[in-house]
Amino acid sequence: MNRSPLRLIRELGRNLDRQGRLRPLWHRAINRAMPEALARASWPLLIRRAREERAQSPPPSHPVAAMVVPDFPRTGGYERQAVVLSRELRRGGAEILLVTNQRPGVEIPSRFEGLPLLALPGWPAEPVNPLLHVSAWLRFLGGDGRGVTAIHAHALSPFSSAAILAGRLLGVGTLLKAASGADRAAFGAPAVFEDGFARQGAAWAHACVAINDDLHGMLAGFGARGILDLPNGVDATVFHPPSPAERVQARRALGLGDHHLVLAYVGRLTREKGVGDLVDAWAMAVRRMRHDAAPLLLLAGDGPQRPELEERARNSGVGGGVRFLGEISDIPGFLAAAGGFVLPSWNEGVSNALLEAMASGLPCIATAVGGTPAVLGECGWLVRPRDPRELAEAIAGWAYDPPRRGKSGENARRRIEEHYSIGAIAARYRELYGAWLAGAPPLPLAEVWRDIRRLPGQ
Repeated sequence: MNRSPLRLIRELGRNLDRQGRLRPLWHRAINRAMPEALARASWPLLIRRAREERAQSPPPSHPVAAMVVPDFPRTGGYERQAVVLSRELRRGGAEILLVTNQRPGVEIPSRFEGLPLLALPGWPAEPVNPLLHVSAWLRFLGGDGRGVTAIHAHALSPFSSAAILAGRLLGVGTLLKAASGADRAAFGAPAVFEDGFARQGAAWAHACVAINDDLHGMLAGFGARGILDLPNGVDATVFHPPSPAERVQARRALGLGDHHLVLAYVGRLTREKGVGDLVDAWAMAVRRMRHDAAPLLLLAGDGPQRPELEERARNSGVGGGVRFLGEISDIPGFLAAAGGFVLPSWNEGVSNALLEAMASGLPCIATAVGGTPAVLGECGWLVRPRDPRELAEAIAGWAYDPPRRGKSGENARRRIEEHYSIGAIAARYRELYGAWLAGAPPLPLAEVWRDIRRLPGQ
C-alpha cells in the first residue's frame, strides 16, 4: 500500500516511542524544524499554482470575504462581533465565509447561524506550527477559495497571521482587527515563535483596525500600517428598548415580578471580567437599599470561576439576591427583563455586551477600561476597575435615582443609533473590501523569510 512521506514520518515517530519518553522531543522536531523545511520546499509551488488558478477565475463583481475567527465556534466577544458583522455585510451584497482552525476533539459544523463555516486542518497535532497553517491557506486560496478577494482576521493569533501571510503572498487584500487589550500582554514581548508569528501579522496586513485608542497604540508598536479607528457595532434592530408587553413577557419567562429591581450582567465568569468585584459590590449596595426594593442581580454566562462566585454570594449574605443563569440563548429577551446593566471588567476592547445593553435602552454601570469610556460617554456610571466600594456606590446611585435611570437609558440608545450601528460600521468595511476587488500588493517571499528568521525561537 502506498503511503505518503509525511504519513511514514508520523508512523515512525509513534513507533520510536511507545512509552512517551521521546514524545516532547519528537513533537519539537515535527513542529519546528520540519515545517520550515517543508514550507521552503513547497510554498513556491503552492504560490505559483494558486496564482494560476486565481488568474483563470472570472473577475469578481462583489467582495468575497473570508472572516478568520480563531478557535470558533467559541462564543466570546470577537466571535460574536464577527458573526454580527458578517450578517450585515451579506445583507449589503458581500459574500461571506467564516474560517477557523481545526482542533483535535472539536466538531465544527459546516454552518453557524446561517453562515457557511470552514475549518482548515493543521498537521500533525496541537500545537500546530503556524507555517503549516500558511500552507493550508495557500491550498485553500488556490482551490475552493480562489474567489476570495479579502481576508479579514478578527483577532491576533498564529492562525490569523497565517491567513494574512497567505493572502499577502497571493495579492489578496488582508485586514487584521485587534480584539482586546490583553493582546499586549500576550504578544507584546514574545518569547516563543508562535507568539512572535501572531504579532507579525499586524506588520504583514495591508490594513489594521483598532477599536479604541489603546489598541491603536499597540498595533502601531507591532509595526502595523494603515491603522483604521473603527469601533464594534451592534444590530439596533435586534437589540432595542422593549415595549411594555415585551418587558412583561421577558420578566415572566425568568419568574420575575414588576416589583423586582433587576441589574443584569452578560459575559464569561472569569477573574478578568471582575465578577468577583461585582458580587462584593452588590452585597455592599443591597445593605443600603430599602427592603421593599426587591433587588436582584442576574448573571448570564458561565466560566471556570462560577463555583467560587456562587460560594462568595452565599457567604456575603445576599445569595438569594444573586442568580447564576448560565449560558442563555435569548440575550435580547434577557436584557428586556432588566432595569440596568453592569460591566465590571478589568480590561476590555469595546464590549459587545455593553453595546447590546445600550441599544436595549438600559442605564449602564461600567468600569473605565479600554474603549468603555468612549462608548458610554455621559450615558451612565463609570467607576474605577477592581474597586468594589466605588462600584457599590454606583449601584446604589442607580437604584435610588429612577429619573437618572430613565434618562441614561434613553441617551444610551440614542448614542448607539448615532455612532455604533452595525449598518454604518459594515459600510466602512464594504468600502475597504471594494478597494481590493482587483487585488492588492503582494509580499515577496524572500522578504517573508527575512521576517520569519527574526522571530523568537528561530
